[in-house]
Amino acid sequence: MDRHTRYDFGSTTGKARKTSQGFLRVPARLTRTGVLAYKRADGSIQRELRHPDEVFSPASLASMGGSPITDLHPSEQVSPKNATAFARGFVAEAIKRDGKFVAGELVIMARDLIDMVERGDRAELSP
Repeated sequence: MDRHTRYDFGSTTGKARKTSQGFLRVPARLTRTGVLAYKRADGSIQRELRHPDEVFSPASLASMGGSPITDLHPSEQVSPKNATAFARGFVAEAIKRDGKFVAGELVIMARDLIDMVERGDRAELSP
């Protein structure tokens, strides 16, 4: 089976709140079930089914907690070698099913991204 990387955006779903350290905690939808459209390099669209059995499996839900948050999509996957360049925060550990969505809370740590979220310039982030 071939493995491919697909990118989705998580959307904020509620009021953000500041932590005592000055970080921002944002309730969000991280992904969903259903048919998702992904743009290919040539500009065409590929549609893929994200089945509930896959999206809500215990292993899938567990894999989201602690994942890095990026501002939009970086040119490569976040890894230990580039985390300081791309990671802007992380997904908190409390991941849950919310209808057809996977919901959680984002912890945004980067000042510039906190400012963008508070101004309303960023309503979608990439876990």
